[in-house]
Amino acid sequence: MNLADRVSEGNGINMEQGEKRGDFTCSGVDSTEFRGNSGVMSDRESQKAKRADKTISGNAHENRIGWLMARRFPFHLARLILGFILVYASLDKILHPDAFAKLIYNYQLLPHSAINLTAIVLPWLELILGALLLCGIWMHGAVALTTLLLALFFSAMVISAARGLDIHCGCFTTNPEGKSDLVLTMIRDFTFLAVGVYLSFETYFCGLSQRVKKP
Repeated sequence: MNLADRVSEGNGINMEQGEKRGDFTCSGVDSTEFRGNSGVMSDRESQKAKRADKTISGNAHENRIGWLMARRFPFHLARLILGFILVYASLDKILHPDAFAKLIYNYQLLPHSAINLTAIVLPWLELILGALLLCGIWMHGAVALTTLLLALFFSAMVISAARGLDIHCGCFTTNPEGKSDLVLTMIRDFTFLAVGVYLSFETYFCGLSQRVKKP
């Protein structure tokens, strides 16, 4: 074997060792550039993963928005109906507080000293709560007080029925002429109370009174 063959064989061994170590260059691209490309690919994969996470998060938020929107219609419908009922029920009692005081007296539940004050304050409270429900503002307080007020009205009717009193409820009018059907009145008041409980549940536990924010 001559000198040229030995040099060629030595260069072949060095190239094989260089390939194993990754120190050789190929077509002008060295190992450092390969490592740099690997880092770029890692960054791209990381960005793709982040975009995928954002997409999943956005889809979940859109699904929640759709779920809330589907439940908002009956919620706002109930809010408007109950608000209108409260406003309408307050008008005649505000105009005729003396007649409303007589109706409160017939229930025989309050002391005489509290009847006149109740006849003045209660109709205005109904008007304010009804207006808040119609406008959709201060919903937590409005819904809670409305449900409490409806519970008191229903309790008063139940107590009156248990005591055998045949009285005019005075819910929408202070005109004492004609006795209202006590059973139908109780069913109506219970329905109003059920709507109030529904609004309270959706407001406090589902947050339907709050605006949905986009991400």
